[in-house]
Amino acid sequence: FCVRVDTLISLNLKPRVDAAVAFARLSGDADSLRLAGSYPSYARMGADAAVDFQVHADNQTGLVSLILDFPHVLRPDAVVTEMFDLARTLSTNLDADIIDDTGRPLNDEGMALLVNQVVRLNAVLQAQGIEPGSALARRLFS
Repeated sequence: FCVRVDTLISLNLKPRVDAAVAFARLSGDADSLRLAGSYPSYARMGADAAVDFQVHADNQTGLVSLILDFPHVLRPDAVVTEMFDLARTLSTNLDADIIDDTGRPLNDEGMALLVNQVVRLNAVLQAQGIEPGSALARRLFS
């Protein structure tokens, strides 16, 4: 059961400009985007002061990755939507394409499929009496 629901939801931004330029823009925009941390790793914090999702700039690949650790997040369905909204904003700010882990473009339809996956995982976890992001979930999936 734990293996089935212990999932990372991620997407990447591939800059159309030099990655160093995009990374500098990300650093400059971090505060206005409500990202905590500093280059190359940032986090979007939730109301409970826990990490909702991470944003990481990878110098080797030239990608900016947004990563949600599903079982550790309260209200993952809302958080994944917030993560996709940030990805769209960053896509514009960084002049980047949103891609999946295989490098294929990820459009709104693909993002909707990922949201549906999170909703299904949320239901599976709750059916076992475990609320995502709860103390129990954090203990089980640490």
